[in-house]
Amino acid sequence: ANFKYIGGNDDFDVRSNQWGFGSGLETYFSVSPKFDLLLTTGIDYMQESDLQGHDTSYSPDGITGNERNEYTYEDADKAINQPKLEFRFMLGLKYNL
Repeated sequence: ANFKYIGGNDDFDVRSNQWGFGSGLETYFSVSPKFDLLLTTGIDYMQESDLQGHDTSYSPDGITGNERNEYTYEDADKAINQPKLEFRFMLGLKYNL
């Protein structure tokens, strides 16, 4: 995420190495000999991850570097809005050669 403050006083990136896993289902419905209707659904789960930006870092286990007064990992995570659970849904057409 990139943050730019009013008047250009500060411009910095917040980085994270978040990882996770997911699962999903996919099915096809024949519409015609050349086309299938595609339906896909799934869910992804992401682990909490360290947040680093500017000269500060916050970790889910409470370890911080150059932290701000009374500002915690939970505050930083809420500001960045890291994904925890993501639901996916796709509807499409498949062309059969």
